[in-house]
Amino acid sequence: MKNLTCAILVMIFFAAGCKVVSGSNKNSAADKNDSEKVETRMVTLNPSMEEERRLQKAVDDGWQPWRLNPIDVAHANMINQGVNVRIEDCSLVKKDDAHAVVHVQSKDGKDLNVHVARLVRPDGIWTATQVEINDDGGAQAMEHDHAQGQSHEQHQH
Repeated sequence: MKNLTCAILVMIFFAAGCKVVSGSNKNSAADKNDSEKVETRMVTLNPSMEEERRLQKAVDDGWQPWRLNPIDVAHANMINQGVNVRIEDCSLVKKDDAHAVVHVQSKDGKDLNVHVARLVRPDGIWTATQVEINDDGGAQAMEHDHAQGQSHEQHQH
């Protein structure tokens, strides 16, 4: 009986974990007039720490210095996700030593916030970790690409 209980608990935890791994989280937020609800979706990116350490070494060796700028990293991530956005349409919303949020307004009307973090070391490269999307069409396209493993920036400067 004890083994059956353990097996059931493991299955429950596994099922709960699958929801987190899917990378999507829906929220509803009321606008200023409280008359309409705006749906916000959060897509969680799962960068490889091995790849991030390799990229940090490349930057340390003088390659891809743009990875030290949170706006450039957010822009590159959006371009790789197929979002039509210019660097001029990206603006820093907030930043501390470890995290930053970059607001992105795409040419086709997508309203996004890209969350970036310094995962390798405190003064290191920035990595996109989450994308907050206020446009359903953008969320579906990004989730599809992300599910197929296309979440890492390949942007060259």
